[in-house]
Amino acid sequence: MAPSQRRPDSKSEDDGGDSVVAYSCTLDDGTTIIGTDLILDGDLTVEGDLIVYGSLGGTVHGRVRHVSVEPSGKLTATVRSESLDVSGELGGQAESETDVLIHRTARIRGEHSAPKFIVEDFRCLDHASLSGTIVPVDEEQDEEQKDNP
Repeated sequence: MAPSQRRPDSKSEDDGGDSVVAYSCTLDDGTTIIGTDLILDGDLTVEGDLIVYGSLGGTVHGRVRHVSVEPSGKLTATVRSESLDVSGELGGQAESETDVLIHRTARIRGEHSAPKFIVEDFRCLDHASLSGTIVPVDEEQDEEQKDNP
């Protein structure tokens, strides 16, 4: 699929003095891709899917359908999406309207919410730990109604 828009988002100099350009691009179907060598920290607006191979911090705005954090990716932004698929590193605050799929290579910290968390192969969680509070979505809504009559 050819990119409908492709622009350099950052440039850096390597040891040889040659210019190295890291890209993000938006595909024809609205998918935004953060390239492997790209580090973004700030506000980003996405209308469609988001695939993170590089590093993305800050806040993601817009109507985000699906977020995929690839094994090389690091997402430490605040983001709300319909679904979330994590193979890389997830930090910050993420909210998924449907589910979060956690692959065996995922590294997750922070506060994340979804009606359903799915672990790819739960038999392989030798070094995993879970801390915090797990509150079913229905109970969370009940608490909000009690606080705001």
